[in-house]
Amino acid sequence: MSCPTEATPRLDRRQLRAPTENGRWLVLPEWEQLPQLVQCNQQQLQTQEGELAGVPLARLRSEARRQLLEAAWHYTRQYRDADPPGEPQAVLLAGHQPELFHPGVWFKNAVLDAAARRVGAAAVNLVIDSDVMHRTLVPAPAGERHHPRRAWVELDRPLAEEVPLELRRVADVECFTSFGTRLAQTVRSLVPRPLVEAFWPVVLERFQATDHLGAALAQGRHAWEGLWGWQTLELPQSRVCSLPAFAYLVAHLVWHAPEFHRVYNQAVLDYRRRKRLRSRTHPSPLLGREGDWYELPFWTYTHTEPVRRGLWVRRAGAALELSDRAGWHEEAPTPRGGSFAALAERIHHWQQQGRRIRTRALLTTLWARLVLGDVFLHGIGGAKYDEVTEQIAREFFRLGLPEPMVATATVWLPGARRTVTAEQLGRLKHLLHQLQWQPERFLPAEQKRRPAAELQRLLEEKQRLLAEPSSPARHEQLEALRRQLLRWVEPQRRQLETQLAQLEQRREAESVLTYREYPFCVFEEQTLRDFFLAFPPRSA
Repeated sequence: MSCPTEATPRLDRRQLRAPTENGRWLVLPEWEQLPQLVQCNQQQLQTQEGELAGVPLARLRSEARRQLLEAAWHYTRQYRDADPPGEPQAVLLAGHQPELFHPGVWFKNAVLDAAARRVGAAAVNLVIDSDVMHRTLVPAPAGERHHPRRAWVELDRPLAEEVPLELRRVADVECFTSFGTRLAQTVRSLVPRPLVEAFWPVVLERFQATDHLGAALAQGRHAWEGLWGWQTLELPQSRVCSLPAFAYLVAHLVWHAPEFHRVYNQAVLDYRRRKRLRSRTHPSPLLGREGDWYELPFWTYTHTEPVRRGLWVRRAGAALELSDRAGWHEEAPTPRGGSFAALAERIHHWQQQGRRIRTRALLTTLWARLVLGDVFLHGIGGAKYDEVTEQIAREFFRLGLPEPMVATATVWLPGARRTVTAEQLGRLKHLLHQLQWQPERFLPAEQKRRPAAELQRLLEEKQRLLAEPSSPARHEQLEALRRQLLRWVEPQRRQLETQLAQLEQRREAESVLTYREYPFCVFEEQTLRDFFLAFPPRSA
């Protein structure tokens, strides 16, 4: 069955907004279009001609997917039951850092599982453990329902230097071990039975087995998904980058470093210009250049030197040199006769010996979408930034990437609601402003009909002054009259200010309760289960 180009379900990035109401999700393209999306993506990939590092793309994809699925199955069954992937109809992928993310991110995993079941696919969630943990404090709701506040609960002590999560151990074991108890105590008055009470012992069990913070969080969460019946596999991105097929991507970019460097930086600059971004870090920092050395979008580090540094490349005569520009330096064989095999083998050998080479964000999804899977499932941020990835693929590889999916959701705390609107606040502020500058408009009806002699004098004086030509003296007199008139509406002013303060207090309380970034383990299990079980909708 053919898939005409115009029939391919397309991601409309104009719709990339997180739901603003409780219990709502966003899935793009529409869920009903999933089978067609997979079919069209597969046809696009199958008809693409080209090669990467001298290997035809079709052969590289086949080998890379075989390695991915085998590695993901072996990894997953270390800590939970998992069926072997067999020969799936498709490969679906998603990915996120190993952290305590909010339910909207977890919703991606639910969609990944449901999508794989629907189209007979293997589903692999990539644990992006080449990132660092930027924050060790976890947001949590605290206080009473009528006076809630946002608190921060420490997960672990921060490190002096940022270490990639694949190597990050727990700095304060007592702090990490007691986190579940402390988080539950913090939220108890608002969430009587938070998931963390049952979930944290699972995390600690994985911590005892792995001795690494990120692995404990991710494996604990994935083990819990197994209890719910989700059948996805998982694999850390560090292990994806250690597979033999991945070395061919590194080899290809190393050999074509000047051209890839130019295309990558231009794509980032074009995105910033389109989106009017001034940040030098979004969507990604520009790659550096020092003379004939070119930086590529890989991190490199070792177990003994875990600080992430860029991978730099240069050609020096007939030699090819790689370095982190901080002490590590290696020569590599140049491709001969169009074959990159020796170069790829050398790169893979370095990885086996402990020299880690890991993708940065844009390259992570480029490899996943171009080679590893038929559909990649993004969150909103990743989908926006992948505009850059798509431009890189078009201009460097001369290839289009298969269409992605997007999924996210919004879940509030039990009983949370929004009753205060910006319009209500704006109306009260406008009334206060009017009262301040035109107090006579807010006089009680009785005072307007029968004003006291003093008030009558002030009103008549203001009317007389308003009829005169404008002048500095007139302005000063009107200002003095305004201050005198304000005394006659002091009760009304106090009433409006009280109403505004009460409304702002209610809005602040509601914003605490409807905050969508609380970690999933803050919520009651039943709240999450009911939400996830509602997807996919029965009409689909």
